[in-house]
Amino acid sequence: MSEHDFVPGPPRTVEELKAQKKRNIWIAIALITFVVLVGTTTALRLGASDMGKDGGMYWRMPDSSTSSKPLPADAPPMEPSR
Repeated sequence: MSEHDFVPGPPRTVEELKAQKKRNIWIAIALITFVVLVGTTTALRLGASDMGKDGGMYWRMPDSSTSSKPLPADAPPMEPSR
């Protein structure tokens, strides 16, 4: 027998075919729901974002006219616990 020969499996009962169809429908519903959820979330986030010349989707670039704040001082070194 070559690797291209198709060997059919055992015949399925009516109950097995009904159960498989029911599983496939639920998988399709779950997949469609997930796609709608991701698409809606993306559309809402893009709609609420500021896409002006100085900003991106999730960040805002500082104005070049304002000076930046100095960095905070380093924390004091930690002592080893005993």
